[in-house]
Amino acid sequence: MIEVKNLCAKYIVKGKEFRIIQNVSFSIERGETVGLVGESGCGKTTIAKLLLGLIPLSSGEILFEGKPIHKMKREELFNLRKDCQMIFQDPYGSVNPRMTVQEIILEPLQIFKIGTPKERLERVKELLFLVDLDDSFCTRYPHELSGGQRQRVVIARALAPNPKFLICDEPIAALDVSIQAQIINLFKELQEKLGLTYLFISHDLAVVKYLANSTLVMYHGQIIERADNDELYEFPLHPYTSILIDSIPIPDPELEKKRKRPPVWGDPPSPLEQIEGCAFASRCPKKLDICSHLFPASIEARPHHTVSCHLYQAGQIREVDMVTSHHLNPL
Repeated sequence: MIEVKNLCAKYIVKGKEFRIIQNVSFSIERGETVGLVGESGCGKTTIAKLLLGLIPLSSGEILFEGKPIHKMKREELFNLRKDCQMIFQDPYGSVNPRMTVQEIILEPLQIFKIGTPKERLERVKELLFLVDLDDSFCTRYPHELSGGQRQRVVIARALAPNPKFLICDEPIAALDVSIQAQIINLFKELQEKLGLTYLFISHDLAVVKYLANSTLVMYHGQIIERADNDELYEFPLHPYTSILIDSIPIPDPELEKKRKRPPVWGDPPSPLEQIEGCAFASRCPKKLDICSHLFPASIEARPHHTVSCHLYQAGQIREVDMVTSHHLNPL
């Protein structure tokens, strides 16, 4: 459904160009959920905006069902939005506080001219039922809803034009932990009922492991590893991925005490900092001399498991070295 080839994007700050996304390539199959994980500021939301044509790309290609999004005219992009919708992180800031729930969900139906006025009102009730709310919510305003209810309204609004592809940009990050599980399960149910395809952006690897089929690991604007979830969590290849997985806490105090995590030095580089080699080199416990001045190409180190790391290109890591302390983690 989605194919991204050598995607690059830049921002201009004080007249100077900075590459925020560099040579990103991946694909998403129909009906699949792909997780996109990484630290804040690594470019996850920028990828989402590029996929929807909200910001221009510098080079590369983005194809939706074989059609180039980056070459679409305004009318074509308008029609694309029926098939591609986005759910934002903040359910408080992504709705109009002066509109009722009914008006919020009606808006995309009116914009895309879907159905008659009567059919649209019936569609609103169907969508509310689909996200486990009832029609009594129609007359309520956003300030009268809890965070979980508000996010369900946002999901209903995104589903209104009957999209094929949903980008979920950290949709549970602003919610209480008890509500997060309900929303995650709702995403699962909706995918089964409607055959949706997801790009699920998150910094919570436990959530991504549960929800996604495969995961993209991002660092400083680049995809450094991709694999199916079972493979990635069992055999993380990139040192950064291993550190991310080791950071997931174990819900057992005794096991947690026994864990040995690899050290992580320094801070992540600024998104505006231009780095010639591997961006993780300054913090990597397994750094090679070549890492500082040459970014590693992406290679298939294991079947259907790609990684960008000089350790594998140099053949310096054996199969046994791939298993790190994360094997204690029941996740």
